[in-house]
Amino acid sequence: MRGVQTVDLTWHGAISANIDIYRNSNRIATVPNTGSYTDSIGVKGGNDRYTYKVCESPTQNCSNEVTVRFGGPPVGSVRALALAKDRKLANVSGRQINRRGDKR
Repeated sequence: MRGVQTVDLTWHGAISANIDIYRNSNRIATVPNTGSYTDSIGVKGGNDRYTYKVCESPTQNCSNEVTVRFGGPPVGSVRALALAKDRKLANVSGRQINRRGDKR
């Protein structure tokens, strides 16, 4: 059984009240700046790649982009993305969840 693709994003250093989350250049959510967001993509299995960045809303002060890949080897490093010179985005990872909710 293949799991549902889910990506956990965490960041620190952003000072705005809200954060815009982008997947593949499309804004998918604006969330309170709690330092984390889970993107439940809803796709099962597959060999897919997603590119993410976070931005301080409503500005374009954004992190670098990071790619999360499912169904293949990792694509580069997914850590230490800069929001600005002194602020960092870190700890971006992808994981799959099976139907019973167990982590894979």
